[in-house]
Amino acid sequence: KNANIGLQAEYVPELGTGPLGGELVLTNTRIKNMKSMGLYAVNYKINTCYNNIISNCGSYALALLGGNYQFRHCTVANYWSGSIRTEPSIYLSNGKPNSDKSITAYPLTFRFRNGIVYGNKQDENELEIGRVKDTLVGFDWKFENSLLKLKNEEINPENSSHFNTMIFNKDPLFVDVFNQSYGLKSESPARNSGNPDFVNSFPPIPTDLLGNNRLSDQMPDMGAIEYIP
Repeated sequence: KNANIGLQAEYVPELGTGPLGGELVLTNTRIKNMKSMGLYAVNYKINTCYNNIISNCGSYALALLGGNYQFRHCTVANYWSGSIRTEPSIYLSNGKPNSDKSITAYPLTFRFRNGIVYGNKQDENELEIGRVKDTLVGFDWKFENSLLKLKNEEINPENSSHFNTMIFNKDPLFVDVFNQSYGLKSESPARNSGNPDFVNSFPPIPTDLLGNNRLSDQMPDMGAIEYIP
């Protein structure tokens, strides 16, 4: 908490490692109150990523420029109030701009499952896509069984290649955003809206960030924290 960038995971050629040579395991973690970005990753691998809350970032909560990322039961709640936020919560690209204005292309694979992405950006859009033109480098991204605040004319919410079983632009009704309490109220649209298959896939995550049983009522909630009456 209270830094410029929460986590930076980046391929550095000078260290002698190959592309995707490093891997970050990120579970049961809170990243909050970042002046810039919550998680910034370039051509990295974060395939074990669940039960995380990334909140209140002045820029992107997630900026992923190439690499392989598998998010399950994560909550992105960006209610930054330190300034006017102009960037959406999530930025995905298959390339990284360089200081000489060139772009290095990196393939991107991204999945976001049983999660929540919401915030207070003025134009009510929390997703930006930055596909590199004139390259055959792969760009494979998809949100599934998630709640997403999306108002971007360049992104078609009906495109099944990128979205499956979604809830768009409905307030998840967090308990108390002012105090960064991102559990769900009883009337939240994210309740019982997750897919049990994403709970049970490897590694299984039957409990939430607080240790509560996700499947006690058979249907998991979206996000990092299961509703408990």
